[in-house]
Amino acid sequence: MKIFEVKQSELKEITLFLIEKKIILHPLISPDGIPDFTGYENKKIEIILDRNIFVYLLSLLENGRLNDNYKRKIISSLMFWIEFNSFSLNSGIALSEYADFKNDNISANQEHNIVNKLFIDYTPKDWLDLALARRETIKKVNNVLGTENKFHVESSHFKMHYLEMLKLAQLYYNEEISIIEKYNLFFDWIYKNIIICQYTICLSAKILSGKSKVFSLKKINFKELNKFCTNQAWDLTYLSTWSTFYWYEKQSEKIYLFATADKELREIFTLTNMHPDKIFSNYFGKNNGKEIELIMKKVYLPRKKRDINDDILNELIEIERNNLENQINIKYGL
Repeated sequence: MKIFEVKQSELKEITLFLIEKKIILHPLISPDGIPDFTGYENKKIEIILDRNIFVYLLSLLENGRLNDNYKRKIISSLMFWIEFNSFSLNSGIALSEYADFKNDNISANQEHNIVNKLFIDYTPKDWLDLALARRETIKKVNNVLGTENKFHVESSHFKMHYLEMLKLAQLYYNEEISIIEKYNLFFDWIYKNIIICQYTICLSAKILSGKSKVFSLKKINFKELNKFCTNQAWDLTYLSTWSTFYWYEKQSEKIYLFATADKELREIFTLTNMHPDKIFSNYFGKNNGKEIELIMKKVYLPRKKRDINDDILNELIEIERNNLENQINIKYGL
């Protein structure tokens, strides 16, 4: 084991950078991106990486460099912070997203095997020197071999979020009804078909108020719109899947934190966990916000437990995808 000295000023610089950029999230430990581990000292900590950070990390390992100084600073600071604190890293959801995109396991396994070299071929000093700009490159990863894993799996979380995005897109591009009518339709549809997600509620407010980048298309057509729906559904999948981990953390020895550099994703997370009662008033004003909150209560009414399986979700996806495509084609004469 090699030992090297880390100055307090160096550790402080890296920690303050991660805090300033609000990279690390957790509903209790870091709801605003500023971690406080008080009361969690004896827990094992695992950091879930979002796809963007994971891609930056892969690029750095494969090429030995990142030309973007800011991205390099984020990755190297995060990796040093993880190693210094003896935390572990989780890239499972990022790999599943890529496997879904490629529609196979091969590419995701290649990425997984590269990342498995992280704690073998690289030291905390490599990351420290990179983070403090003492160097701009690291050695490229080599001799990448590994076991086969199954990352290409059907995710009910993703399918429900994809359905939500298809429905929100339909409502967003419907300019003939009011925001109150849109939420009546949206919450009624959720109640009848799927399970509500707290993060979707917040995102819906950003989208339907016109304050989200989600549907900021220069040229509107179904193919591009569908890509936006898919990408955003994966963002929500990170948050909702992760929420199933931290829901039981009081009884668990392990705590899962989430690392992201996505500003909109972070805003959704923070508002949902710190000010859930202000979501609708923030985006639609006090009066409309209060009315939408009353509409939302219908989602939580008692109902007979339904069977939500892949066949049902796939059938719904086919219906809602056709609905959106027809709506867009008619609206824009495509």
